[in-house]
Amino acid sequence: MKKSDKLAKKRATRLTNEVELQLKRGLIHVELMDSPEAVQAFLEA
Repeated sequence: MKKSDKLAKKRATRLTNEVELQLKRGLIHVELMDSPEAVQAFLEA
C-alpha cells in the first residue's frame, strides 16, 4: 500500500469518527428519505 493510500485511509477514518461523534452528540440531524420524489419536493418547498 502506498503512503498516499495510507494517508487517505487515515483521513477517511478520522472523518468518519468525527461525524459519528457529532451524530451522537446531536450536532448533526439526519432524516432518511423514501424516494427521489420526496427529496425533490423538499428541495422545492
